[in-house]
Amino acid sequence: VTALRPQLVEMLGREGHDTAMMQLGKDLATKFLADPASVDPAMAETALQLAARNGDAALYDTYQTRFESSPTPADRNRYLTALGYFRDPKLIDRTLSYALHGPLRPQELRYTMFGMNETEADRDRTFQWFQTNYDALKAKLPPQFMVFGPYFASGCSRERLEAAKVFFAKPDHNPVGLDRELAKVGDQITECTTLKDREGKAVEKYLNEVTAAK
Repeated sequence: VTALRPQLVEMLGREGHDTAMMQLGKDLATKFLADPASVDPAMAETALQLAARNGDAALYDTYQTRFESSPTPADRNRYLTALGYFRDPKLIDRTLSYALHGPLRPQELRYTMFGMNETEADRDRTFQWFQTNYDALKAKLPPQFMVFGPYFASGCSRERLEAAKVFFAKPDHNPVGLDRELAKVGDQITECTTLKDREGKAVEKYLNEVTAAK
């Protein structure tokens, strides 16, 4: 129950746009910021993320400050991950810039991306950002981290996969081990797009019928 509750609340708020769950997230986030001990630790991350979705620059500043001052890895990860859940385009740009220029440890970069890749359009954006800033990322991160670059192209888009194959075919973009990771991403995308082709229309029809029945 402890593990399932935050997942359900997050899905109902993010995917279902449930106002009660969104308000719950906001209320818990406010309590957590005031007194972390007042909120179940299992719910803290979900609360911060839901509150971020409609959050403004002031809340963003608070999260960023808490991230930079947090003494424990767990709290750093909570606040850094939550920065990726803000949906204001200006704040998304700010997060991408922060990922590249902020005081992040190499292993922390991935946490900023968890909330940013919500839609295929979001994934296109972050993959374009990765390509544009590849050289800067290469200079910032240890070589072994660049092997996982193909995961910026993951999702459910054949077009993005083909673009990734072209990008990573360049010698300067192909560190040892990258081909194996690109193959894994390719398998994931192929599975997703094949399933979508086979079942997508039936699922859409069902959801339209459910909506009409309500």
